[in-house]
Amino acid sequence: MAQRPTNGGRKPPGSLSEPTPPPMSRREKLEQFRVSPEFWDTVFDNIPPWTPEVVAVVLIMFGLVSFMALADVSGSAAMARAWGGALTSLFGYGAILVCLGIFALGVWILLPRVGVHVKLGIHRILAIELAFFAVLAMLHLAAGDAEFRAVARAGQGGGAIGGALSSVVTGMIGSAAASLVFAIMLGAAVAVALGFRREHFTRGLQFVGRALNRFHDRTDLRYRYAVNQRRVKAIVGQGRNPTSSLMRIKPNPELTSGLRCGMRRCRRWGLTSRRSRS
Repeated sequence: MAQRPTNGGRKPPGSLSEPTPPPMSRREKLEQFRVSPEFWDTVFDNIPPWTPEVVAVVLIMFGLVSFMALADVSGSAAMARAWGGALTSLFGYGAILVCLGIFALGVWILLPRVGVHVKLGIHRILAIELAFFAVLAMLHLAAGDAEFRAVARAGQGGGAIGGALSSVVTGMIGSAAASLVFAIMLGAAVAVALGFRREHFTRGLQFVGRALNRFHDRTDLRYRYAVNQRRVKAIVGQGRNPTSSLMRIKPNPELTSGLRCGMRRCRRWGLTSRRSRS
Protein backbone atom coordinates (compact mmCIF):
# COMPACT_ATOMS: atom_id res chain seq x y z
CA MET A 1 0.00 0.00 0.00
CA ALA A 2 1.46 3.40 -1.07
CA GLN A 3 2.14 6.03 1.54
CA ARG A 4 0.45 9.43 1.20
CA PRO A 5 2.45 12.61 1.60
CA THR A 6 2.14 14.04 5.08
CA ASN A 7 2.05 17.74 3.95
CA GLY A 8 -1.00 17.39 1.73
CA GLY A 9 0.85 16.82 -1.52
CA ARG A 10 3.06 19.95 -1.14
CA LYS A 11 6.73 19.87 -1.63
CA PRO A 12 9.06 21.02 1.07
CA PRO A 13 10.05 24.70 0.79
CA GLY A 14 13.75 23.84 0.58
CA SER A 15 13.40 21.73 -2.57
CA LEU A 16 15.04 22.82 -5.81
CA SER A 17 11.80 23.05 -7.75
CA GLU A 18 10.50 26.16 -5.79
CA PRO A 19 13.11 28.91 -5.48
CA THR A 20 12.55 31.52 -2.72
CA PRO A 21 11.79 35.07 -3.96
CA PRO A 22 14.55 37.66 -3.40
CA PRO A 23 14.04 40.14 -0.53
CA MET A 24 12.42 43.45 -1.45
CA SER A 25 14.56 46.55 -1.40
CA ARG A 26 13.69 49.66 0.61
CA ARG A 27 12.64 51.50 -2.51
CA GLU A 28 10.25 48.75 -3.52
CA LYS A 29 8.73 48.75 -0.04
CA LEU A 30 8.16 52.49 -0.24
CA GLU A 31 6.60 52.15 -3.67
CA GLN A 32 3.91 49.94 -2.18
CA PHE A 33 2.72 52.73 0.14
CA ARG A 34 3.12 55.62 -2.30
CA VAL A 35 -0.11 57.32 -3.26
CA SER A 36 -0.49 58.37 -6.85
CA PRO A 37 -1.46 61.99 -7.70
CA GLU A 38 -4.68 60.73 -9.22
CA PHE A 39 -5.77 59.60 -5.75
CA TRP A 40 -5.53 63.14 -4.34
CA ASP A 41 -7.27 64.54 -7.39
CA THR A 42 -10.11 62.13 -6.80
CA VAL A 43 -10.30 63.05 -3.10
CA PHE A 44 -10.38 66.79 -3.79
CA ASP A 45 -12.93 66.36 -6.55
CA ASN A 46 -15.23 64.51 -4.18
CA ILE A 47 -15.14 67.33 -1.59
CA PRO A 48 -18.43 69.28 -1.64
CA PRO A 49 -18.20 72.93 -2.74
CA TRP A 50 -19.69 74.17 0.54
CA THR A 51 -16.88 72.67 2.67
CA PRO A 52 -14.85 75.95 2.99
CA GLU A 53 -17.90 77.78 4.34
CA VAL A 54 -18.45 75.08 6.95
CA VAL A 55 -14.79 75.14 7.99
CA ALA A 56 -14.86 78.95 8.22
CA VAL A 57 -17.98 78.97 10.40
CA VAL A 58 -16.50 76.28 12.65
CA LEU A 59 -13.28 78.27 13.10
CA ILE A 60 -15.17 81.48 13.85
CA MET A 61 -17.34 79.73 16.43
CA PHE A 62 -14.32 77.98 17.94
CA GLY A 63 -12.50 81.31 18.27
CA LEU A 64 -15.48 82.89 20.02
CA VAL A 65 -15.88 79.91 22.35
CA SER A 66 -12.17 80.00 23.19
CA PHE A 67 -12.37 83.70 24.00
CA MET A 68 -15.38 83.10 26.26
CA ALA A 69 -13.48 80.26 27.94
CA LEU A 70 -10.63 82.68 28.68
CA ALA A 71 -13.10 85.22 30.05
CA ASP A 72 -14.69 82.44 32.16
CA VAL A 73 -18.20 83.45 31.19
CA SER A 74 -19.69 80.11 32.24
CA GLY A 75 -17.91 79.13 35.42
CA SER A 76 -19.82 75.85 35.73
CA ALA A 77 -18.54 74.43 32.39
CA ALA A 78 -15.69 72.06 33.19
CA MET A 79 -14.53 71.68 29.58
CA ALA A 80 -14.43 75.44 29.07
CA ARG A 81 -12.35 75.90 32.22
CA ALA A 82 -9.99 73.13 31.15
CA TRP A 83 -9.59 74.59 27.66
CA GLY A 84 -9.03 78.09 29.02
CA GLY A 85 -6.47 76.79 31.51
CA ALA A 86 -4.62 74.93 28.77
CA LEU A 87 -4.48 78.06 26.61
CA THR A 88 -3.25 80.29 29.42
CA SER A 89 -0.64 77.78 30.58
CA LEU A 90 0.75 77.40 27.06
CA PHE A 91 0.52 80.99 25.82
CA GLY A 92 -0.11 83.12 28.93
CA TYR A 93 -1.51 86.51 27.98
CA GLY A 94 -0.87 85.53 24.36
CA ALA A 95 -3.88 83.20 24.53
CA ILE A 96 -5.98 86.21 23.54
CA LEU A 97 -3.94 86.46 20.34
CA VAL A 98 -4.52 82.75 19.71
CA CYS A 99 -8.29 83.21 19.94
CA LEU A 100 -8.12 86.23 17.66
CA GLY A 101 -5.96 84.26 15.22
CA ILE A 102 -8.46 81.40 15.03
CA PHE A 103 -11.29 83.86 14.50
CA ALA A 104 -9.31 85.76 11.84
CA LEU A 105 -8.48 82.52 10.02
CA GLY A 106 -12.16 81.68 9.75
CA VAL A 107 -12.94 85.17 8.46
CA TRP A 108 -10.08 84.92 5.93
CA ILE A 109 -11.49 81.65 4.57
CA LEU A 110 -14.95 83.19 4.33
CA LEU A 111 -13.91 86.45 2.63
CA PRO A 112 -13.44 85.06 -0.93
CA ARG A 113 -17.03 83.79 -0.82
CA VAL A 114 -18.25 87.38 -0.50
CA GLY A 115 -15.96 88.73 -3.21
CA VAL A 116 -13.04 89.95 -1.06
CA HIS A 117 -9.70 88.35 -1.93
CA VAL A 118 -6.81 88.73 0.52
CA LYS A 119 -3.59 87.12 -0.67
CA LEU A 120 -1.13 85.96 1.96
CA GLY A 121 2.12 84.45 0.80
CA ILE A 122 4.14 81.90 2.71
CA HIS A 123 6.64 84.57 3.78
CA ARG A 124 3.86 86.68 5.32
CA ILE A 125 2.41 83.72 7.20
CA LEU A 126 5.86 82.84 8.57
CA ALA A 127 6.38 86.50 9.52
CA ILE A 128 3.09 86.54 11.46
CA GLU A 129 4.10 83.39 13.34
CA LEU A 130 7.53 84.84 14.11
CA ALA A 131 5.93 88.04 15.40
CA PHE A 132 3.61 85.97 17.61
CA PHE A 133 6.50 84.06 19.20
CA ALA A 134 8.42 87.32 19.70
CA VAL A 135 5.39 88.80 21.49
CA LEU A 136 5.18 85.75 23.76
CA ALA A 137 8.85 86.05 24.70
CA MET A 138 8.53 89.79 25.36
CA LEU A 139 5.46 89.22 27.54
CA HIS A 140 7.44 86.79 29.68
CA LEU A 141 10.39 89.17 29.91
CA ALA A 142 7.99 91.91 31.01
CA ALA A 143 6.74 89.64 33.83
CA GLY A 144 10.19 89.91 35.44
CA ASP A 145 10.31 86.40 36.93
CA ALA A 146 13.29 84.13 36.24
CA GLU A 147 11.28 80.94 36.85
CA PHE A 148 9.18 80.72 33.71
CA ARG A 149 7.38 77.55 34.83
CA ALA A 150 5.83 79.34 37.80
CA VAL A 151 4.71 82.19 35.54
CA ALA A 152 3.27 79.70 33.04
CA ARG A 153 1.36 77.83 35.74
CA ALA A 154 -0.08 81.13 36.91
CA GLY A 155 -1.24 81.90 33.36
CA GLN A 156 0.82 85.07 33.13
CA GLY A 157 3.55 86.35 30.85
CA GLY A 158 4.02 84.42 27.64
CA GLY A 159 3.13 81.03 29.07
CA ALA A 160 5.28 77.94 28.72
CA ILE A 161 6.22 78.71 25.10
CA GLY A 162 7.17 82.32 25.74
CA GLY A 163 9.04 81.36 28.90
CA ALA A 164 11.06 78.68 27.11
CA LEU A 165 12.03 81.06 24.29
CA SER A 166 12.97 83.90 26.61
CA SER A 167 14.93 81.67 29.01
CA VAL A 168 17.06 80.24 26.19
CA VAL A 169 17.95 83.66 24.76
CA THR A 170 18.36 85.26 28.21
CA GLY A 171 20.75 82.53 29.30
CA MET A 172 23.02 83.34 26.35
CA ILE A 173 23.00 87.15 26.13
CA GLY A 174 21.16 88.49 29.18
CA SER A 175 17.69 89.91 29.72
CA ALA A 176 18.33 93.43 28.36
CA ALA A 177 19.94 92.19 25.15
CA ALA A 178 17.22 89.53 24.81
CA SER A 179 14.54 92.21 25.00
CA LEU A 180 16.31 94.18 22.28
CA VAL A 181 16.65 91.08 20.08
CA PHE A 182 12.97 90.19 20.40
CA ALA A 183 11.95 93.80 19.76
CA ILE A 184 14.00 93.87 16.55
CA MET A 185 12.55 90.51 15.57
CA LEU A 186 9.02 91.79 16.17
CA GLY A 187 9.61 94.94 14.13
CA ALA A 188 11.12 93.03 11.21
CA ALA A 189 8.33 90.44 11.24
CA VAL A 190 5.61 93.10 11.30
CA ALA A 191 7.32 94.93 8.43
CA VAL A 192 7.44 91.76 6.32
CA ALA A 193 3.85 90.86 7.20
CA LEU A 194 2.61 94.31 6.16
CA GLY A 195 4.53 94.16 2.90
CA PHE A 196 7.16 96.84 3.54
CA ARG A 197 10.12 96.83 1.19
CA ARG A 198 13.53 98.45 1.08
CA GLU A 199 12.16 101.42 -0.85
CA HIS A 200 9.59 102.07 1.88
CA PHE A 201 12.28 102.08 4.57
CA THR A 202 14.44 104.40 2.48
CA ARG A 203 11.58 106.84 1.99
CA GLY A 204 10.69 106.67 5.65
CA LEU A 205 14.25 107.43 6.73
CA GLN A 206 14.45 110.30 4.26
CA PHE A 207 11.18 111.73 5.59
CA VAL A 208 12.42 111.46 9.17
CA GLY A 209 15.69 113.15 8.17
CA ARG A 210 13.87 116.06 6.52
CA ALA A 211 11.60 116.45 9.55
CA LEU A 212 14.60 116.54 11.89
CA ASN A 213 16.30 119.15 9.71
CA ARG A 214 13.19 121.36 9.77
CA PHE A 215 12.96 120.99 13.54
CA HIS A 216 16.64 121.93 13.87
CA ASP A 217 16.15 125.02 11.71
CA ARG A 218 13.13 126.20 13.72
CA THR A 219 14.89 125.59 17.02
CA ASP A 220 18.03 127.40 15.88
CA LEU A 221 15.97 130.36 14.65
CA ARG A 222 14.12 130.63 17.96
CA TYR A 223 17.38 130.41 19.88
CA ARG A 224 18.97 133.18 17.83
CA TYR A 225 15.88 135.35 18.22
CA ALA A 226 15.91 134.87 21.99
CA VAL A 227 19.62 135.73 22.20
CA ASN A 228 19.10 138.89 20.13
CA GLN A 229 16.16 139.95 22.30
CA ARG A 230 18.28 139.56 25.42
CA ARG A 231 21.04 141.64 23.88
CA VAL A 232 18.61 144.40 22.86
CA LYS A 233 17.03 144.48 26.32
CA ALA A 234 20.45 144.67 27.93
CA ILE A 235 21.51 147.58 25.69
CA VAL A 236 18.26 149.53 26.16
CA GLY A 237 18.19 148.92 29.89
CA GLN A 238 21.80 150.01 30.22
CA GLY A 239 21.01 153.33 28.44
CA ARG A 240 18.01 154.08 30.66
CA ASN A 241 19.86 153.60 33.94
CA PRO A 242 20.67 156.99 35.62
CA THR A 243 24.32 157.91 36.04
CA SER A 244 23.79 159.37 39.51
CA SER A 245 21.94 157.89 42.40
CA LEU A 246 18.84 159.58 43.83
CA MET A 247 18.55 160.32 47.49
CA ARG A 248 15.32 160.89 49.36
CA ILE A 249 15.56 163.28 52.29
CA LYS A 250 13.28 162.52 55.18
CA PRO A 251 12.60 165.06 57.94
CA ASN A 252 14.44 164.44 61.15
CA PRO A 253 11.99 164.42 64.05
CA GLU A 254 14.78 165.42 66.46
CA LEU A 255 15.25 168.84 64.81
CA THR A 256 13.72 171.87 66.45
CA SER A 257 11.04 173.95 64.84
CA GLY A 258 13.48 176.77 64.10
CA LEU A 259 15.80 174.54 62.16
CA ARG A 260 12.86 173.11 60.21
CA CYS A 261 11.75 176.58 59.21
CA GLY A 262 15.28 177.39 58.09
CA MET A 263 15.32 174.32 55.89
CA ARG A 264 12.02 175.33 54.31
CA ARG A 265 13.35 178.80 53.52
CA CYS A 266 16.48 177.34 51.96
CA ARG A 267 14.35 175.14 49.70
CA ARG A 268 12.16 178.10 48.76
CA TRP A 269 15.17 180.23 47.87
CA GLY A 270 16.87 177.38 45.97
CA LEU A 271 19.62 176.84 48.47
CA THR A 272 19.59 173.02 48.51
CA SER A 273 22.38 170.50 48.78
CA ARG A 274 24.22 169.09 45.85
CA ARG A 275 22.63 165.68 46.24
CA SER A 276 19.14 167.14 46.14
CA ARG A 277 20.01 169.16 43.02
CA SER A 278 21.23 166.10 41.24
